Parts: sequence; C-alpha cells; structure tokens
Amino acid sequence: NIEKAVLMNENERLNINLLADTSSSMEGGNMSAAKMIMINFLNTVQFPAGDQVKLTPFNSIIDKSGFFTADLGLLNQTINNYIPSGQTKLYDAIIYGVQDVAGQEGAKCVIAFTDGMDVGSYNSAQDVVDVVSRYHIPVFIVRIGDSSSSSEDNYLMQIAQASGGSFKNLSQFSSDMSDFYNQIYRQLKEYYVLEYTEDGTQGI
Repeated sequence: NIEKAVLMNENERLNINLLADTSSSMEGGNMSAAKMIMINFLNTVQFPAGDQVKLTPFNSIIDKSGFFTADLGLLNQTINNYIPSGQTKLYDAIIYGVQDVAGQEGAKCVIAFTDGMDVGSYNSAQDVVDVVSRYHIPVFIVRIGDSSSSSEDNYLMQIAQASGGSFKNLSQFSSDMSDFYNQIYRQLKEYYVLEYTEDGTQGI
C-alpha cells in the first residue's frame, strides 16, 4: 500500500553526491571540461534553500573524505585542485555514492561526471543496476569527451534508467549547458517520494 506521496517543493533540501572522475584518462581537455561543467552546475544549486553537495572524486580509489556542504567557495576550490591520475573505478564509485547519500534527510541524487570508461572496479555494470534499482535514488551520468564505446554507453544508460535518472553525452548540449542543469534540477524537485507500508499478514 502506498501510504503517502509527497511532491518535492522548493523547500525540500536536496542532497547531491557529485562524483568526479579524476582518473588519468581525464588528462588534458576532458579534465578542464569536467571542472568547468561541475562549477557551472554548482552555480545552479539552490544552496540558500538548504541544498547541499558532497564531492566524491574517484580514480583507482574512491575519496570518501568529503562531506555535504553549502559552501560554494570550498566546493569550487576543491574542484579546481583536482589532478588526474590512476584508473577509473566508476561502477564502484556510483554504488558508494548512492549508498552514501541514502543516509541524508530530504531529496537525494547522485551525479557522475566521467569519460565513461570503467577500469578496475570490483563491481560489474549489472551489480550497479541491481543496487540502484533497490535504492530508488536517481543517478545522472554525464559523459565528458567522446572516447567511450557504444557498449559502455549502453551500460551507463541502463544504470541511469534503473535508478530513475538519465545518461547524457555532453556533446548533445554543448550549445547551452544551463538547460541541462535546469532539467536535472526540475526533475529532482518534482520527484515523488513514495513511502510503502508492508502488509505484515501476507507472506512473500
């Protein structure tokens, strides 16, 4: 039974776990583009309404030392200091990002900025699909650059769709990035929260 459906309003705090690919494959133009996009995105976040962002950079390891904050200056400074190195544990990072943000009050989502090629993850793409399907926390994946293969794209699309999020290729909206950020934000603000009650009398 659906006990209640709550429509997110502008006063609902939004928690964004922002996954930043800092692997060596991001060197050069991709890293510069990713930094610019992430900083542009932060400018659309409604920090005065209580929204918070956590930065989770990942390469061969997932940096779990970040925290949810509304300090735009600190977030921008942290992003600008990213230096690419190591492998790309994208799948592991998405699972961590979803499980980590799940503990926050209010609306929540994960946004991953990546060149799209997973290297070195313990988890498979199917593992990620299984996890995000259970959590119902939307995952938005933004692919930087055009180095990804179509098979990788298919995996990322499956992950995003299973979570209720979406997968976007950056070149699709290179003309006007702000529309994309507005779409992400609007989609989340209108996201329905459903609370289910289990009927204890029924068996499985």
